[in-house]
Amino acid sequence: MIETQFGPIYEPVHDESRMIYDWLVRFQHALDGSRAYEDMVKIYQALEFDLSEQNKRHVG
Repeated sequence: MIETQFGPIYEPVHDESRMIYDWLVRFQHALDGSRAYEDMVKIYQALEFDLSEQNKRHVG
């Protein structure tokens, strides 16, 4: 988990979003609070949500 100005960001549940999470960790110090970082956080969270929903449909 990393703590950002936008709140906590948890490690990914899905391998597909690991690269984005690693990017967020690597550039947090330099970019946290910027519009670009905020956009990447939103992309990461949306990807995690979409993958979770997709998993639910396949399991259920």
